[in-house]
Amino acid sequence: MLAVDYGSPKINEAARIALSLDNCGGIFFCDSIPVHRWLKLKLVELGILAERIGGLNAEVAPTAMQRQLIAEKFNGVPPIRNERGEIEQEGTPPELDFVIANATAYEGIDLQVRTCVVVHLDLPWEPATLQQRNGRAVRQGNKQSVIKIIYV
Repeated sequence: MLAVDYGSPKINEAARIALSLDNCGGIFFCDSIPVHRWLKLKLVELGILAERIGGLNAEVAPTAMQRQLIAEKFNGVPPIRNERGEIEQEGTPPELDFVIANATAYEGIDLQVRTCVVVHLDLPWEPATLQQRNGRAVRQGNKQSVIKIIYV
């Protein structure tokens, strides 16, 4: 039997956090892929466009190229300028506002450009893994002055 309500206190709080963001991006970590689906359904139910929500797990982004594309859609791509400062290639604005991720995103993915919040719906066993998760946002290149780390 399929669930009728995908909400839970954690998913509801994560959705509330997502709705509170203004002009920045949010990363939501949870190892369980069904929770990824439930959180996305909840966000869409609350009015967030499904196409503004990306996923980083082996099911939706099994290759490095697909994961990189999601990162670029989340961060946007700045314009390329020549030595005189003239734009040689137009950039692209961000297409995603939220990324729901698991261990697939722990290393090798740069999501820091516009992330203002990292939300953990579960906690990993090792502190180093928690540092890897937070490191997707808390690093050089982030344009936000404050990055919130939230454990729900």
